[in-house]
Amino acid sequence: MDSSTVIEESQQPFNEFGFTDIIEEASAGLMDEKDRNELNENGKYIRNFFDELDDDEKKADALTTFQTTIKKMGWPDKMDLVVSFLNFTVNNVDESAILGSALQSLLDIAYLNKEDLMRGLNDFCEWFTSTEMDVPYLISYFGATTLKLIQAGTLTVLDINEALKKDATIDTMKTKKKFGRRADYLAFILRIDSSITHDPSDFLLDGADVSEWKAEYKLK
Repeated sequence: MDSSTVIEESQQPFNEFGFTDIIEEASAGLMDEKDRNELNENGKYIRNFFDELDDDEKKADALTTFQTTIKKMGWPDKMDLVVSFLNFTVNNVDESAILGSALQSLLDIAYLNKEDLMRGLNDFCEWFTSTEMDVPYLISYFGATTLKLIQAGTLTVLDINEALKKDATIDTMKTKKKFGRRADYLAFILRIDSSITHDPSDFLLDGADVSEWKAEYKLK
């Protein structure tokens, strides 16, 4: 599968994946600590979700099962749940986009609120460049996830920009991207959805030329 196919599929709404729309409250209480720790280790509960999406018999109920599992795991500070999503090791951009839609679904059912989301986002972004050392395609993965939240109207590009600036080295740590990481992020999401309201000058490094940036990333 080529990269363009991956991006196109990642933009599909959940209904096109065959997910159910309604999440029922967990009928049982929280799971025991041992089971929770096992599921939380390396984001196993998220990988289980992706595995169910690949199972034709389980796919239709995968989102409902995922949400119920999250509720039964219990998250005293739901910021930690957001960070867990953002730290999860995905295999490709398509998984990142699905993860973004799943995260948005937790806001849609009011299990998370925007304050939880922003605290988790800020916490994750504070160490963005450190994480990037281990995840070379972090900007693309992060972009695909957060794009779903922007498209849903939960976040704006300015929210993301301010979160990225929590990392004191976001614009100073050496990178091959001459316009900077934040400009690279903006270009990534705009190449998928050019309708997003934005001001390039908010994202480019000081002194960078917007026209050159657009030409570099083949943006209109």
